[in-house]
Amino acid sequence: MADEGTGLSEDCLLGIYLSNGSSKGTCLGFIITKIAQMTVADLRNAICVQLPTLPVAFKFQTKEGWPVLKTQEEAVNARHVVSTDYCVIIQRLYAKPRIGLVSVDKKALGFVFSEHNCCLNSFRDSITQQIGHIFCGSQYIFVDANGWPVSIDQEMQMSVLDILSDSSVCVTVDTGYKCLIECKTEECSVVLSKPAKKLRRPGKRELTFNTNKDEDRRPSAADMVDSVGDASATSKQILISYVRAEAVEHAASLKVALTKLGFSVFLDVDEIKFGVDWQDSLNYAVSNCEVFIPLVTPRYGETQWTNREVKLADVLGKFLLPVNFEEDWPPKCLAIQFATTQFIAWKSKEQLAREKSLTKGDNPCDTNMWDHSAVQRVAAEIAGRIKTYMRQQKMNSRGILMRSNSTLRSYPATLPRSSNMKIVTAPREGKPLVVISLHTKQMMFGERLKNIFEAKGYEVWCTTDSDYDVPDTQRLSQCSNFSWDEDTISPPVVESPSVTMEPLEMTPEMRRKRRKQFQAKADEAGVVIFVLSKAFAASQICQQQVFYCEHRKRCVPLKYEEFCMPGWMSMLIGTSTFEDAQRDSFDMTLCSRVETALMPISKKSVSPTQLAEERLSYEVSSLTDQMPQMGCVYIAGGTQFYYKDSRKICEAIGKHLADVETVTMVTGGFYGVGETLGRSFYQRRQAQELPLDVWHVLPEVDEQDRSRQTRQNKDRTFKELPYGTTVFSGSSVREREMIVARAFDICILVEGGPGAAHEAEQFDWNDHIVIPIKVTGGAAGGKFNVPPQIYQVPQGVLADDWSMLSDATATADEIGQSVARVVVSLQHRHKSGCSPTGTVPTPKKLRRKNSLTRQNCVTTENGKT
Repeated sequence: MADEGTGLSEDCLLGIYLSNGSSKGTCLGFIITKIAQMTVADLRNAICVQLPTLPVAFKFQTKEGWPVLKTQEEAVNARHVVSTDYCVIIQRLYAKPRIGLVSVDKKALGFVFSEHNCCLNSFRDSITQQIGHIFCGSQYIFVDANGWPVSIDQEMQMSVLDILSDSSVCVTVDTGYKCLIECKTEECSVVLSKPAKKLRRPGKRELTFNTNKDEDRRPSAADMVDSVGDASATSKQILISYVRAEAVEHAASLKVALTKLGFSVFLDVDEIKFGVDWQDSLNYAVSNCEVFIPLVTPRYGETQWTNREVKLADVLGKFLLPVNFEEDWPPKCLAIQFATTQFIAWKSKEQLAREKSLTKGDNPCDTNMWDHSAVQRVAAEIAGRIKTYMRQQKMNSRGILMRSNSTLRSYPATLPRSSNMKIVTAPREGKPLVVISLHTKQMMFGERLKNIFEAKGYEVWCTTDSDYDVPDTQRLSQCSNFSWDEDTISPPVVESPSVTMEPLEMTPEMRRKRRKQFQAKADEAGVVIFVLSKAFAASQICQQQVFYCEHRKRCVPLKYEEFCMPGWMSMLIGTSTFEDAQRDSFDMTLCSRVETALMPISKKSVSPTQLAEERLSYEVSSLTDQMPQMGCVYIAGGTQFYYKDSRKICEAIGKHLADVETVTMVTGGFYGVGETLGRSFYQRRQAQELPLDVWHVLPEVDEQDRSRQTRQNKDRTFKELPYGTTVFSGSSVREREMIVARAFDICILVEGGPGAAHEAEQFDWNDHIVIPIKVTGGAAGGKFNVPPQIYQVPQGVLADDWSMLSDATATADEIGQSVARVVVSLQHRHKSGCSPTGTVPTPKKLRRKNSLTRQNCVTTENGKT
């Protein structure tokens, strides 16, 4: 300002302008305030109080034009954002930055919401999804600041930041380049069966084959342009998909065996680095692999990433070779998808029988141990299966080896650019098909829905119309009280004055045909409606149908009655907006939802569910950008202590974890467990003059009064904690729980109520480890519908250490030591991914110097930053 001391201590008028990025922008009004001792955070509060019209979210800009982060506002004096003419510039804050798109002659083409650090391959997907129509089908390439074009093969190695200039990215549209791509595609299709000339390690064999899925709908060579042209030097022939808690060591062992046989193998722990978008990387890996190998352990498909990976592989027509660690096939939650899929057993029947006869009391079916000979046998059988498919392809008279794609009519998520969108999203011949999934107890309600949608001109198929599992409908109509639990082998005998029904035997073949029929109908459908009820939630068949359709189809959940939603249902469809069958005129809103879901992609806006998912991904990315890169252990639990030794146990855990050099403590910023354990860790590190490494993650705001649980302001925002580092993420406590469950690998659970149980549920769904201190009770003891699988001993952890967590006779210090050893074992497993050696690494005492922390969000005990 002209005179820094003039008027700053007195009331002054400040004009507030909403900038569009290139000019001062629109004047929103002015405020009256003293800015001498104000921080930018204080200025934000004054603006919110005095101005009625403001963006939902906004950020400040300094006099020099620099953006001010929300975490910096408390540390920046307000005078830095007030110009010489007493104006304050704010900008709309979006979930993701806006990135402009310009041509080489500087003509504006539009803008895209995307992260600056995402790879160009993913950025191209965002362009296609948001403004792809502006290219009218033409090919385009990115151009960097030097004017150098970026090839498609280079896009995976470069990020938006590498070519960003003045908030814009330059592209060039060139028909000649399109011809070049087509020529390259034809060349690739010819040499796929020969050693490739692209960048790859010597000795790796090229795989090319198709599956037997949708043989009558093979994509043409023109359709495959994007698919083949998108290959990169980082793509691998085989991808291994697995549940971390159950099979991380098995996956690593299998990778070693397959690599020795000459295959290139993608394993997430080896390929995806910290800070890289996990979902984008997995999508790319699945899209560009040729063989997809799921390790089917008890929880495979019941975690978010395995659930999505296997569906994407199926949608893209990958060759699936499951390795089955279960006694039964197909697995329950994937029974529909794997109904006709052949598997490879993790151990041969002969080996299992031989081991059973030699062991006394030991379980040869213990899937935690996979011996070297069994791994080698499975790897050899995988190689044999692949060789058989390659031989079949060579017999193809067309001479071009291609993968076939699923004929899905609607796919709700964004497919990788290498996928064949024309096949996946092709319009259905004839009327749009609506599939209604419901329990037989709601059969009459299903008929009502069927009549509603048929009157709208849709073709409708209900799961109760199945040709294989429902008794004759004419006889059913004579039995008004008929009720058949779909999960039973046969329906109950139903007697009536006019008819006596015999039980209908459900043979395995009938079950297979029923699953196959549902799969065919669901694949063809434009939208699937789930009629949710108590019987639906308890039905294994209904659960299988939800597992098959979620993230694969556009789904509309319809709540038929009030009931307690089980964990699997809340994880799969809990974020969707429910329609309520008990509400008046529910059929009108339901029809509107279905009509919107059936709109062509080019005319349909992004769904609220997809927007919420993208916003959550952005929050997770923002949080991990601020956090240390390794070793974060999250603490969940109650805000009060009920078990007599819980406080001592928390203090002991904090003390022993502080002695482990690889641990960074992360709490939810609440009183009770988080406060006690966090302070114990902090004080131990502080006393030894070691790196403090304590972080707290709180939401920006929460509508509920949380003042008894944590340090909450009157406006429902939250205060920074007086020790450690506080960061803010999410717009509510519930959302914060979902964010941390995606961001961190390990969660320690002590006591806790429904909120802590929800956090444990989220960690489990995200295939992360929960360490429950079971002896403390509450959620950690199994209450509040906490997932029972969190009590299983994770791979790489000693059973004695794990059992100590539920031992009521153990001292607090013994439990603390066991927790520290468990954490070290898990971190070692995640870091190395190698097979167990029979010993657990010993926690290392800290010997490093104090490290610098981020200055924009650090608060310590004495107030220094």
